[in-house]
Amino acid sequence: MKKRRIPDMPIEAIFLNPRLATLSPAPFGMVMRILMHYWFTECRPLPKAEAEICAIGRTHRSTWSANKAEILSILDELQDAIKARREQKAGSLARIRALAHRGAEVRRAARLERHQVVAREKASLATAMLSRGQSEQAREVVKRTDRQNPKAFVETRF
Repeated sequence: MKKRRIPDMPIEAIFLNPRLATLSPAPFGMVMRILMHYWFTECRPLPKAEAEICAIGRTHRSTWSANKAEILSILDELQDAIKARREQKAGSLARIRALAHRGAEVRRAARLERHQVVAREKASLATAMLSRGQSEQAREVVKRTDRQNPKAFVETRF
């Protein structure tokens, strides 16, 4: 099961709204549920049908009808702040992804450089062995190096 997280909504804009603070518990709950739906659906437009909004707000039509005008005006005020926060969060995530990609490229290049250094060392060792007259052992090292066996020098016995 995926771990649930607390939404990164602009809580200060929501809770410091004076009109939202004066609502009774039922309309306050409706606004909060609708705002959470708006946030979790990545700020897609709210549905136009009242039945769908009642379902999102988990309320009866009579409760919705009594508070509809005030809730919609509060939602209009808060949607801009929520959308701005969502865009800021998306920009931050894009920057993090770009930095992670750049870091992966640097690590990949360093790993490739290390492999090339090891290959050069193996080749120079084989050349040194040839110059010392250890031709048979050097050929064995070259064969193992060509196969890119990382244990080539560990297994070689002189």
